[in-house]
Amino acid sequence: MTISSSLNASVAGLASNATRLASISDNIANSATYGYKRAVTDFHSMVIDSGRGTYSAGGVRTTNSRLIDQRGSLVATSNPTDLAVRGRGMLPVTPETAVKNGDKPMLLATTGSFRPDEQGYLRSPAGMVLMGWPAAVDGTVPTFPRDSVD
Repeated sequence: MTISSSLNASVAGLASNATRLASISDNIANSATYGYKRAVTDFHSMVIDSGRGTYSAGGVRTTNSRLIDQRGSLVATSNPTDLAVRGRGMLPVTPETAVKNGDKPMLLATTGSFRPDEQGYLRSPAGMVLMGWPAAVDGTVPTFPRDSVD
C-alpha cells in the first residue's frame, strides 16, 4: 500500500463522516418541523483492484435517503383546512394556478396549513395552492384521471 493510497482512503473516510454529521444536523434542526421526514446516511465500502498483486486501500462512499414513507407526528389544530398525510402519500400542491403555457407545475407536500384566498383557492402561507378535483353540487366527486394534473 502506498502513502497516496492510505491518504485517499483517509480523505474518503473524513468526507463520509462529514456527510453523516450533516444528515444528523439536518434531522436535529428539523425535529420540531411538522411533516419533516428524517434523512439517513448509509456507508458503502469501496474496493479497488490494483491489478498488480499489490494492496490498494479502497475507501468508503455514502448515500443519503429521505424516509418519506414513514409516519411523522400529527398535531391537532383549530383550523378545519389544515391537512396532513399519515403514512404513505403526499398532498399535491402548485405554486400558482396556471403558468403561461397552461401547465401546472405539481409539487408534493406532507402537511399544509391552507386558508382560502380571495378566489376561493386553498393556499398555504408559502403561496402553494392545494390541487384537487372539483365536487358536484351534491358533494359527489366525478371520475377524473388520477395520473394527470388536469
